[in-house]
Formats: sequence, C-alpha cells, structure tokens
Amino acid sequence: EKSGKPLERATVSVTLSMPKHRHGREPIALRSRGNGEYAAQFQGLHMTGAWNAVVAVNADGDVVRQTFAFTR
Repeated sequence: EKSGKPLERATVSVTLSMPKHRHGREPIALRSRGNGEYAAQFQGLHMTGAWNAVVAVNADGDVVRQTFAFTR
C-alpha cells in the first residue's frame, strides 16, 4: 500500500526456483493472517544450494513482483 497501511485484501504468491539446476515450482498461494501478513506452509526445499523466491502481490489489479535470492 502506497500510504504505508497493511494490505488486507491482496492476492499474494511465491514461486521458488533453483536457477543452477533449472528447477522450478508452481506458484504457492499465501493466505492472509491479518494486519497485512501473509503466510503459507509447504515442504519441498530438499536440495541445498542457491534458490530464488519471486513474491507477487496483486492489490486491486496492481501487481508488484520482487525476487529474493537465498541459499539453503
């Protein structure tokens, strides 16, 4: 939210990929926990190495994506 308020009615997903091995997953839908917090439970990061997480937030048709790199 541009005003800094938490997003209560957004659609949020994360897509995980392991670029070195060209492994990817289907987007994982996150559920609202209230106060602008979203979460999901999943298992599947079995391989160690470099991963990317692309987080997509859709609020009233305005979609923002951000990629985060991490190592497991």
